[in-house]
Amino acid sequence: MAGTITNRGNQSWRLTYDVGRSLDGRRIRRTETFHGSHDDAERRLTHLLSQRDQGFDVEPHKMTVDEYLHHWLSIHKTTPQTTARYRQAIRIYVSPSIGTMRLNRVKPLHIQELLAGAEKKTSAASSTYVFAVLKMALQRAVRLSVLARNPVEGVDRPKPDSTPAMRVLEPAQIATLQAAAEGTDLAPVIALALATGARRGELLALKWSSVDLDTPTITIAASARFEPGTGVVYGQPKTAKSRRTIAIANDTAEMLRTLHRNQKERRLKWGKSWANAEDLVFVNEVGEPIPLGSFNLHFKRIVEKAGLAPCRFHDLRHTHGTLLAGAGINPKVVSDRLGHSDVKFTLNRYVTPTQDHQRQAAEAFSALLKKAH
Repeated sequence: MAGTITNRGNQSWRLTYDVGRSLDGRRIRRTETFHGSHDDAERRLTHLLSQRDQGFDVEPHKMTVDEYLHHWLSIHKTTPQTTARYRQAIRIYVSPSIGTMRLNRVKPLHIQELLAGAEKKTSAASSTYVFAVLKMALQRAVRLSVLARNPVEGVDRPKPDSTPAMRVLEPAQIATLQAAAEGTDLAPVIALALATGARRGELLALKWSSVDLDTPTITIAASARFEPGTGVVYGQPKTAKSRRTIAIANDTAEMLRTLHRNQKERRLKWGKSWANAEDLVFVNEVGEPIPLGSFNLHFKRIVEKAGLAPCRFHDLRHTHGTLLAGAGINPKVVSDRLGHSDVKFTLNRYVTPTQDHQRQAAEAFSALLKKAH
């Protein structure tokens, strides 16, 4: 039976329809009282059956936010990695706040409070992301006639964090940082980041087959990223220009030779337990990849141990570009090392003039005037 309409008198109708069977085989039915004409009742029943066929197994007016979002995640077409990010955002920010509320009772005020909580818990960027996910999910609910209007529409989009200011480490600070990292799995990663300006994901996806210690160079051919619910995923670098070969200094090459020898010794030590099947350059004691999920926390602890002001791993890339520019290296060369297609972007975004640069400029101009006189 698809559904029935029973006249209860005075333009009142009982709509009855099946939604499937329970685990013990019993037929599950839904009923709804509808007021209006018989034609309107038929249209309402058709709509309810359509919702049932799309996967809704609870009455729309009783559906909670969590129940709806679970359904939405199951039908929304996107990549598994993106779905995992959506699910994580819902679990961390949405469910604790409004997950148990009836979907049709959610107001803009509830969304506003949820977003404020997300920003307070982490950052404005998190709040902006949750806003986008909820707006997209609940707009689908409006199209399905589960909601009359999208409550997110009544809320101002959170302003994302401004682009964080980048730091440039001075040579003495670099030495302090590397001393603090000595003996950790991150020590060689930090050293190569400073020496090449490569991104974190590019370094953690680097394989020994992409390292030429005779030239010596490294070739960036892949990038690693962490996907919640999936783990580490290896894919193409950020852009086509990111695929590049970077020359390294002899002392950097010697550091990599030592690292390679140590890995061979550990591989013999651990035998079948050695886990570096991908032949990655940066692994832990037993050959496992450096964990991306906790990478930033470990780096933060090294920075704190060094007694330096807070900085991000990406600042090592910025430091590489800025120090090269300060040494008079051609901006196109700096841009190529960083994997940028636009030299102007490199100069505007990554090469930050320091006080030393300002002093050098002042002295250079003074020297020009003296020579003229």
